[in-house]
Amino acid sequence: KIEGQSAVLMDAVTDTILYSKNADDRLYPASITKIMTLLVTVEQCKNLDSVTTVSENALNQIAPLSSTLHPMPKPGEQFTIRDLLYGLTMCSGNECANILAEAVCGDIDSFVELMNERAKEAGAKNTHFSNPHGLDLTTAYDMALIMKAALENPAAKEILSAKTYTIPETEYTSERNMTSGHKMVSGEFECEGVYAGKPGYTRLAQSTLVTAAKRDDVDL
Repeated sequence: KIEGQSAVLMDAVTDTILYSKNADDRLYPASITKIMTLLVTVEQCKNLDSVTTVSENALNQIAPLSSTLHPMPKPGEQFTIRDLLYGLTMCSGNECANILAEAVCGDIDSFVELMNERAKEAGAKNTHFSNPHGLDLTTAYDMALIMKAALENPAAKEILSAKTYTIPETEYTSERNMTSGHKMVSGEFECEGVYAGKPGYTRLAQSTLVTAAKRDDVDL
């Protein structure tokens, strides 16, 4: 029994829909948006070990009580793109999304345009992104297509599958140790074959979840 308002289960190879409940209803995705932020970044940035600097604008563009790294980055602090991508997925860092957007495109709005273009390329027809971290509308079906596209990229797949990651110390703070926020990926909850995913939550969206599992040689 699926209690969620909307859900879909897709064979990731054939695109066959195995289960569907209101799969084309446009709803708020919360931080599962960051799967697209991750995908656009790894496709656009050829060197994930390149270094970028945190701007005041990237930090000022997130709402109070947003999900962030711990401790939260400071203007002028430097990270590799790779470190920010793990912070984006594991800590659901909204500031990581903005920093990455500026690193890739120079400004957040241009990055969001790329997100919307890439969603259409993936086959999503009812999705519109307004920022890189979760102010959007999408559907369960579109998110399945977006997740499939992300898993076809080796770098994105590796990041979405990671259980733990450590961001090295910077000139501002000691190392940041992170664990996947997806409890079936981290191993806190057992679920057969689960290997990647991203959760989300906002008061408006409530709980959202994208998950990938492999069972009997079938990617789901």
